[in-house]
Amino acid sequence: MNASKTQAIVCGSRQNLAHIHTESPPTLDIEGEPLPLDSVVKDLGVLLDEQMTFGPHVDNMVRQMTGILCYLARIRYFLTEDATKLLVHSLVLSRLNYCSVVWGGLNKSHVRKLQKTVNFAARVIHGARKYDHVSPLLQELNWLTVENMLNVATACFMYKVTNGLVPSTCTRMFTRTHEVSRRTTRQSQDFYLPKVRTEAGRRSLTFRGSKLWNELPDSVKM
Repeated sequence: MNASKTQAIVCGSRQNLAHIHTESPPTLDIEGEPLPLDSVVKDLGVLLDEQMTFGPHVDNMVRQMTGILCYLARIRYFLTEDATKLLVHSLVLSRLNYCSVVWGGLNKSHVRKLQKTVNFAARVIHGARKYDHVSPLLQELNWLTVENMLNVATACFMYKVTNGLVPSTCTRMFTRTHEVSRRTTRQSQDFYLPKVRTEAGRRSLTFRGSKLWNELPDSVKM
């Protein structure tokens, strides 16, 4: 490992992190070379923060997507609507879809930031003004809300988990109800919901993925 190209981070709750950093800060080194701890690290293009809120990743996405959309808005007059739509899908929405299963357990404020950017994208495609009502534009484009986009991505991932279409490291994240309870019920094939006490736990993939899949009607799971 090359210490100059390696990042390290300690993840936990705000209280645990405060205790670690003030009373017992961990020290890491690679072959004697100290490795400083970062508050945000990048892994395969996804920014991970200490509390796993993915707030820095959302802010980075919004900044990148807004910059692209502002440029497209300046040249919109020279583009057809179909060409603009193609550019928005390839340059903007592709960033929103990338690894969304990993970072998709966002709080509402982060979802609102992304939704405003998607609304901006719809206005750019239609050549609409800033304060034009956006709902008809989204309906005409047949776009889902950001919250529903993230739910669809999670549901597709859970379908793959259910049918063994993902690596075993992913399937081991989830447990069936019949594996922890001997009682045979209609919910025996559902995913077991782990007990969580924090909002961060409820936003985790293991919890939100299991809960979303369990709530889907059987006709959709086929």
